Amino acid sequence: MKKIILIAIFVLAFMGCDVVNMPTQEELDLKSALLYLNSDVPNFSVKVDYGEPKWEDYLGFYESSTKEITLYMSELRTEDNLMFAAIHEFAHHVDVTNNGIPAEPHHPGFGKIMDGLLMDAKEKGIYKGDRTANGGVMELKA
Repeated sequence: MKKIILIAIFVLAFMGCDVVNMPTQEELDLKSALLYLNSDVPNFSVKVDYGEPKWEDYLGFYESSTKEITLYMSELRTEDNLMFAAIHEFAHHVDVTNNGIPAEPHHPGFGKIMDGLLMDAKEKGIYKGDRTANGGVMELKA
């Protein structure tokens, strides 16, 4: 079995695939969920980091230059927190790719984008929480 895995890695590397940085299934699932909310955005990547965040109290980070969403599992702890943070960082991607890099990352327009994504995620069963972008509680449409 080990021999087959090593051969597969060798073949992938020979074909030019970056086998060391291939996304995990968890990262692919998160990206798929986010694309289910809004597929009309340029390509992006999702990275789940099990180490400590670079900055204190960060649940995630969006790097606009690489279009990469990083989520810090050591801070998230629950599936709902993970999805909330993923949607938050995805809202930055949607904002930056649709409107350019804003002077203030959490401007009023960002809150509207995030709340729209959260409401859509709630209605589609992707997010089970009830927080809004500004910390309030969302009210679902009847």
